[in-house]
Amino acid sequence: MHQVKPPQGMFLEIEAVSRILRATTSQRDNLIVRFLLLGLRPSEVAALRAGDIDVEQCRVRIDEAAPSRGGLKATKTAASRGWVPMPSALSAEIAVYLDVREWALMTSSFRGEAAKR
Repeated sequence: MHQVKPPQGMFLEIEAVSRILRATTSQRDNLIVRFLLLGLRPSEVAALRAGDIDVEQCRVRIDEAAPSRGGLKATKTAASRGWVPMPSALSAEIAVYLDVREWALMTSSFRGEAAKR
């Protein structure tokens, strides 16, 4: 029987993820990295709005992307649209972040033209 080898170098080691998170200089950047670690594409993270995050159900809705050219569009594939579960600890941190600040997870420097909508 043919044995399938696990992919090499396809995933970050735990220590690498820890180093990346420690290197973030703001809570906003830390949350962005954590959304990326959930599997969201950068353009999907850039299109997030406060209403896309359900902190009570610990999930985030993905239905738009913010391409580098600006504006918003549908996600890359239809299968990408929907709810993505997130850890309860992340949901709690987001709830605190949103309570403390206006929805500023994505600033104009990260969102580009999408911030102007």
